[in-house]
Amino acid sequence: MNFKINPIIIIIGTRPEGIKLVPVYFALKKMGLPVKICATFQHTNLLQEVFDLFDIRPDFSFNIMQVNQDLFHITQAVLEKCKQLFLVQEPQLIIVQGDTTSAMTAALAAFYLKIPVAHIEAGLRTGNLYAPFPEELNRQFISLVAKYNFAPTSNAVQNLKQAGIDEKKIYLVGNTVVDTLALVVKLTQKNTFKISPEVVKLCNNFNDKLVVFTMHRRESFGDNMLRVFNAIKEFADQNPAVRFVYPVHPNPQVQLAIEQANIQTCANIFLIKALPYHELIYILSRASCVVTDSGGIQEEAASLGKPVVLLRNETDRPETVIAGLAWLVGYNKAKIQQYLKHALGLVATNQNTGIYGDGQSANKIAQILKQEIVMIKVSVIGLGYIGLPTAILLAESGFNVHGYDIDEHKINKIRQGIAVIEEQELGVRLASVAAQANFLVSMQLCAANVFVIAVPTPINHDKTADLGCVWSAVKQLVLVLQPGACVIIESTVPVGTTRKIAQYLYESTGLVLGQELFVAFSPERVIPGKIFYELVHNERLVGGVDQKSSNVAASFYANFVQGQITQTDADTAEMVKLVENSSRDVQIAFANQVASMAQAAGINPLAVINFANKHPRVNILTPGCGVGGHCIAVDPWFLIESFPLQTKLLQAARNVNDSKPLEVLAQIASQVARLQKSLNKQVIELAVLGVTYKPDVDDLRNSPAFFIAQELQKWSNVQLVVVEPYVEIAILSRHFKLVVNTQDQLLLKPDLVVALVAHTQFKSKKDDLFNDVNMLDFCAIKEFMGA
Repeated sequence: MNFKINPIIIIIGTRPEGIKLVPVYFALKKMGLPVKICATFQHTNLLQEVFDLFDIRPDFSFNIMQVNQDLFHITQAVLEKCKQLFLVQEPQLIIVQGDTTSAMTAALAAFYLKIPVAHIEAGLRTGNLYAPFPEELNRQFISLVAKYNFAPTSNAVQNLKQAGIDEKKIYLVGNTVVDTLALVVKLTQKNTFKISPEVVKLCNNFNDKLVVFTMHRRESFGDNMLRVFNAIKEFADQNPAVRFVYPVHPNPQVQLAIEQANIQTCANIFLIKALPYHELIYILSRASCVVTDSGGIQEEAASLGKPVVLLRNETDRPETVIAGLAWLVGYNKAKIQQYLKHALGLVATNQNTGIYGDGQSANKIAQILKQEIVMIKVSVIGLGYIGLPTAILLAESGFNVHGYDIDEHKINKIRQGIAVIEEQELGVRLASVAAQANFLVSMQLCAANVFVIAVPTPINHDKTADLGCVWSAVKQLVLVLQPGACVIIESTVPVGTTRKIAQYLYESTGLVLGQELFVAFSPERVIPGKIFYELVHNERLVGGVDQKSSNVAASFYANFVQGQITQTDADTAEMVKLVENSSRDVQIAFANQVASMAQAAGINPLAVINFANKHPRVNILTPGCGVGGHCIAVDPWFLIESFPLQTKLLQAARNVNDSKPLEVLAQIASQVARLQKSLNKQVIELAVLGVTYKPDVDDLRNSPAFFIAQELQKWSNVQLVVVEPYVEIAILSRHFKLVVNTQDQLLLKPDLVVALVAHTQFKSKKDDLFNDVNMLDFCAIKEFMGA
């Protein structure tokens, strides 16, 4: 059993490919399919502009472009690099578009490795293998090996049928360029895509006719290009009220022809640099007509209702010619000028003619492919601080994710894409996956290939492990488990729990462990604020109840974990998790005890620790007001419960850290008494800085600072105000009478400031609150401020 995701890989080599494949990528992502982009960068800068425009980062980059590259270089480089990529990624489908050498060569590599190919914009034909060259041969070859031929027009469908392509492999979907065109126009109108002032001026400054002129194809180079340039120059000279805008292609052959024809001297021919796609569309939308040898611009112009003078002898897109919106003029001077004059006499409609589709081509393609793509379903049980980020990451990685939780309020919020916990990036990423078809949440557990249990495991009042949520989840699992499923426990549990769960599942379902059912334990090792990064980059320990279970669980994590994945047995993995956090607890206890000893001696604790840490093999932590959270304050008790005779040090550390808040309260009480006397006040205004369990999080679980603040609120000789930037005022107000999010919001300067949590906001402040005021600093804020 292997739970590796076999991705869909989209191959993009040139700017036109990028333009037409962007909507396909977005549609596949929205469908939740495991899609990745491979950029060959046959063209570098022009293609990168497309990626930047749509905020896309390729998953793989070949970077094959070199100076004066020829077809032999492109073919050889793409073929070899595709081989290497495909062997590692084992894609279940390769998607190519159009007729570039990158597309043809990627399809050839896929054919050699027997990987299915989807060809977008299939069926374009001129019938002449050398026009366009080498595109005509490229697209004919791709159609032969493609499993899916997505044709843009009915004419393209007929071409495929005449070529002997099986009708079952042909799908009429329209041209994705119309999808991109609609998206660009929409985002430009919303000002998401900004148009440079120079381009706006170029378009809006003309009361006369505006012609967009482009020419760059290989078969146009040389004498053909010179003839066209001379024809345009002569027409421009004779018609000063007609203005030509020519975005110059960077190809050296084009630059040479411009110099030879000397068209830059013509006052009404404006030579500009190659434009970003959205600015090109902006100019096209304002043009009276278009003169071009580009097939893509022909489609875009037609979709905008613009007449086209087509600088080709034959076209693979006859639809616009048949519709009377384009004219083939080749490189003939008389024809160019005749039809240019004719086109300028027409009224551009600025409306989609429908020749190339309705703008839904990408969605149609995604719907067709969804029926064929194999996806792995994962059920994440428990959508809390670990479960929700994990579910989001899994959906982003291409899994079909079902999140399960018993909290109806939480489920409803998540369905709306609203974050239910405070975590960097979570809100944006949740909103994104919530719109995808592969991310669902509910209060009903469903069958899946993989189950990840991430429910809370707190401690009872007697300090024993409370595994009620874990066993409740396991009992629900029994109802939906199917042969081949893998169950992974990420919740922290006492040593031996995973084996007990595995045995229970076997006895309840009859599924044989290591053959029909795979069970493993894998501890999360993340900290709030960096959860997404650490889920991916931290080393992952996987412990199965048997070797097969370890292998299966490891294959699952390998889809999104970039850190090292290490395998062991379940008992070892469980103990490692507990030992890691217990080690931290002991280290904190030592730091807290150093602080207690130093204070008893009238010595600055931080000075003692800082000097001691100058020893090359000493690293004492910064003391605090105790230990909180869901791990470090809890996990040692799991070991103490299981191994009472072997955990004397852990028990002592727990006692030190659990008693620290009481020690802090005693110091505060002493300081309050002194201030009552010195200030001659019965009630002292006291501000507490921070009540979460650690800096820069919103988590109040087991927080010693929260406990201390609650106790202070009971004191009759204290007027308490809580300053907490990371917890909502509404939540704080349930527990405290006076709360603010920043110290700037304090109405009065307090008599005493008690620093309990070293939030970044506090450490960066150097205002009057920290000057000339009594302060008890239990988290080294003053040290960070240079006080």
